[in-house]
Amino acid sequence: IGVTGVQTCALPIYDQSKYITNAYYQLEDYITGEPVIPFDEYTKVSCDSTSNYFILDLNTLAKRRTYKLKLKVVENGISTIIDEKYIFEII
Repeated sequence: IGVTGVQTCALPIYDQSKYITNAYYQLEDYITGEPVIPFDEYTKVSCDSTSNYFILDLNTLAKRRTYKLKLKVVENGISTIIDEKYIFEII
């Protein structure tokens, strides 16, 4: 999954040859654990001919704050939360 904002990065969570068709992202405040952008239909991960991705406008986030990214993958009606400690700070 690629994340686009200030830069693009790949998140190695699944077999890269497999597209994830039903996934969502959530952004949390790293200190409090409170969702800043919760899992929602608006946070659905997209897919093109080369990869899964989502676009996150980092300009809307507070500066000098640390965030944590989580992913939720839904397969066969079962939700799996991927919490790989993807942490970043807006400076």
